[in-house]
Amino acid sequence: HDVTKRLANERALQISAAVMESAAEGIVVTDAANKIIQVNPAFTAITGYRPQEVMGKDPGILGAGRHDSAFFHEMWRVLEQHGHWAGEVWNRRPDGTVYVVWLAISSIRGEGAESGGRHVATFIDITQRKEVEELLRHRAQSDPLTDLPNRTLFYDRLQMVGSFYDKLVAL
Repeated sequence: HDVTKRLANERALQISAAVMESAAEGIVVTDAANKIIQVNPAFTAITGYRPQEVMGKDPGILGAGRHDSAFFHEMWRVLEQHGHWAGEVWNRRPDGTVYVVWLAISSIRGEGAESGGRHVATFIDITQRKEVEELLRHRAQSDPLTDLPNRTLFYDRLQMVGSFYDKLVAL
């Protein structure tokens, strides 16, 4: 018997397992019912949840409640239509800490789907980057001595009011 194909399949499985174990990004695999069937060590490091706490559960248990149903409806629509979706999602750790991740979800097609996996999600924690962005925005729009809004913010808000006024007048 020619075992070349079997050896190639075993090698591919070994590589896949090594990627799951060593990836710095959190990885989640869900089944057709959107229940978690596999996570990697980075998932635990980022979320604070141990694998046994999430296996068989909907990934929604990670949510921080900052997104409405319309957000998730649009996410699923894009995922079904294009086979992938990416964006920022706010989550909550078991200790209550809220954090934000850049999440990318892809549909699994072919043999992987037949074996039970339907979606794979990878994510990285971008909380610190968001905090730095907010700090820079605040510094750009506030007086350093008084911490009051500065001229830049004033003009920005004035333009918003003017635009709103123009729309009202046009009606």
